[in-house]
Amino acid sequence: MEGEKKSNNSGFSLIELIVAVVILAIIVSAATMSMASVYNARAERATTVSASILKRARQKALAMDSDSVDLYAEFKMESGSYYGTVYYGTQELVREKLGNDQLTFKFCNHNGTGSTATVSDAVSVKVYFKKSTGGIAKIESVSSSTLHDLTAVVDKLEITGSADGGVVILGKSTGRCYIEG
Repeated sequence: MEGEKKSNNSGFSLIELIVAVVILAIIVSAATMSMASVYNARAERATTVSASILKRARQKALAMDSDSVDLYAEFKMESGSYYGTVYYGTQELVREKLGNDQLTFKFCNHNGTGSTATVSDAVSVKVYFKKSTGGIAKIESVSSSTLHDLTAVVDKLEITGSADGGVVILGKSTGRCYIEG
């Protein structure tokens, strides 16, 4: 019994714990960056599709025979998802899913002044187009009890995800829109 050593293996050493924490931190940061890139990709896609909805509405307005029937693009939220729809009067021409409730759709102006409208379950935004020029006739925020005319102040649509997002600039006189940046 003289040559026998006592075994002291009662737990992890400090080095082993530090290595485990560092590995865990690397895994968590990689997962976080991956999720952020997924959310940013969703915001970029929603921006592209929103611009496409506005362009389609403008093209349909230019092809109309008269200005007597409203042609507009509506942005609204239903059952936790955002949708962009082009209407000719009450007829739905085009409908696209833009994204889920992890995005934010805000109509505002480039200086951050004036009225804004954030699309939600209770608020939709309609962008009307003129047949003669394809320009924007009016922009309205619609809720269950009120209608707000935002034409004078709104000139862009901001779509944001968890970090980054996209911006669609609205050219009111021509109705043309483009993605900023």
